[in-house]
Amino acid sequence: MSTGPGAHTRFQRASIAGSVGVTQLIAFGTSLYLLAILANPIGLSTGWSLPWITGGMSVGLLASAVVAPWVGEQIAHKGGRKVLAASAVLFACGLVVIGLSQSLLVYMSGWALMGLGMASGLYDSAFSTLGRVFGDKTRPMISIIVIIGGFASTVFWIIGGLMLETLGWRTVCFAYAACHIAINLPIFLVAVPSRLPEVKSETDHRARFHLSDYTDPKFLFLALLFMLEVLVATIMGVHLISLLGMMGQTLATAIAIAALLGPSQIAGRLIELAVGSRILPTTATIIALLVMIAGLVFMALLPGMTTSAMLLYGAGIGVLSVARGTLPLTLFSQEFYPVLIGQIARPIALTQAAAPTIGALMLVNLGAAGSLLILSGVCIMALVAAIILRTMSDVTH
Repeated sequence: MSTGPGAHTRFQRASIAGSVGVTQLIAFGTSLYLLAILANPIGLSTGWSLPWITGGMSVGLLASAVVAPWVGEQIAHKGGRKVLAASAVLFACGLVVIGLSQSLLVYMSGWALMGLGMASGLYDSAFSTLGRVFGDKTRPMISIIVIIGGFASTVFWIIGGLMLETLGWRTVCFAYAACHIAINLPIFLVAVPSRLPEVKSETDHRARFHLSDYTDPKFLFLALLFMLEVLVATIMGVHLISLLGMMGQTLATAIAIAALLGPSQIAGRLIELAVGSRILPTTATIIALLVMIAGLVFMALLPGMTTSAMLLYGAGIGVLSVARGTLPLTLFSQEFYPVLIGQIARPIALTQAAAPTIGALMLVNLGAAGSLLILSGVCIMALVAAIILRTMSDVTH
């Protein structure tokens, strides 16, 4: 008996998505958002310099890039339950090693484990797992997941900040590790479907990307689109408060404006969930990029509209986080989807690892307005890629 879209009711699919969304909230809050609150305490406690501390995340992203294609193939062939369950263990082990680290070597080893967890347990793997099972029914599930996951920074920055005051950064790492074992691991083992839909033998035989598949124009433009989007999103995420400060905002005002990024992303995802069924993912991607471009240009050229510009930019990023899961599913078959996501995850992770340094060089040499205009230009290139993909999709259908 196979498990497919028809084997679950809409309520059951929403329940699965909600459960997986909780795991993503925990996974993001304890990995990519970890150093936002722990970097300075780690430095004060160990004497390590900030570049070395933040370099741990780059090590993790590089480790993620190495194994991401293999993770995609495992999900394509065997489903994602075991992969996601393994991610909870890897995250927990990585956080424990970081919490115990007395040397940079051990600290970096912890981040390498975290990178393996990121490759197997963040959005890409979650989307691949559900897309492999539910096919075109996955889009609203992805929207639910990213809406819940969008609260990760807010929830874990608050929780971590409160724990830091009394327990210290090492205990925060241990507590976060416990969340993966006590919450994420059971959810993955219980909520994630284990059976895969039946596929034709010839399709199953080809459910692996070879070198020739990298020359497929749809694959190339899809990878380019999300690399450019991730470059912008990572630079803005890492340097946003510094950028606003260079524009003349006080620290308090900069933090207040930056805090709008999370809610505006949630708003964009809610809008996508409400109207997404009536527009194609390619169309939603084009609209989101146009909104992002408007936000970046307004922020660069109209200082009086900084708050409104931030809301526009955040809403666009929020919709694109959904598109990262839904767009590949529109352009490629359900069986190839996890492999495709795994292959695209590698250049995306490498881009994420390089983005903070690129952003710092831009701010130093171009200033805030110049950097924002360059980033809007990057979004325009992504927009061109999205329009080309829309044209390809129309031709295919």
